[in-house]
Amino acid sequence: MQVLAYSYNGGMEQFRYPEDRYKGWAVLAVQSGHISFTIEGEESTSGEAEYGELLFCPPGMLLRRRMLQPSSFHFAELSGELELPPGKIRIRDVQRLSSTYDYLIRLRAEYPYELHPDIEHLIGDLLFLSKREYAMAQDQRRRTLDPVMHRAAALMERQACETDFSVQAIALRFGISAPQLSIRFQAAYGVSPIQFATSVRLAKAGKLLVETDDTLEAIADRCGYQNAFYFSRVFSKHMKISPSLYRRANRV
Repeated sequence: MQVLAYSYNGGMEQFRYPEDRYKGWAVLAVQSGHISFTIEGEESTSGEAEYGELLFCPPGMLLRRRMLQPSSFHFAELSGELELPPGKIRIRDVQRLSSTYDYLIRLRAEYPYELHPDIEHLIGDLLFLSKREYAMAQDQRRRTLDPVMHRAAALMERQACETDFSVQAIALRFGISAPQLSIRFQAAYGVSPIQFATSVRLAKAGKLLVETDDTLEAIADRCGYQNAFYFSRVFSKHMKISPSLYRRANRV
């Protein structure tokens, strides 16, 4: 993912352009106010959005938008594949969302004509929150499809941060082989058991980085990693930002 453009627009009565198409993904995050939207293309959708909701429009699709009341919003255009459907996603972690919005506004005020690297990191955090919400919604829909995998996912959420965690042990718990677990889990959740466990670990690590003063070594240990060096490498690879920069960017 690469941020092609970013802007913050505060206290506007109406959109400057009521409709447009973008070469990349268009992301519109409502900071305040209330808007309506329509996305026209292969998967058309429409609705309304307000604070806590992010709107995603895939490349090439027509985005129509109208303010139902004066609104402030963040807008970004991104390249790459997001693996998200067109439409809106509601973020339930409003404290983290608010912090990210505040930092974006500060950075835009400090660097009005520059796409500062920290802006890309913060946009990445918005994507992380959105993908997590989408995955949780998908999980809700899949629960009845394979109840055994739902129980396996719940067990992995509880045990992923333990140092002796293994996919083999999870498979044995349910009386199946590790390859069988991987195939069924991939079919149910769209990710491998290892990828799922990594997302659980990184979610906990992100929370600890923001809410505690624990050292990276301590956080690595609490999240099931052997040492701070390996934890930092995994975190940076998946989050596109180092643990230290993530902590600094997400603290008020």
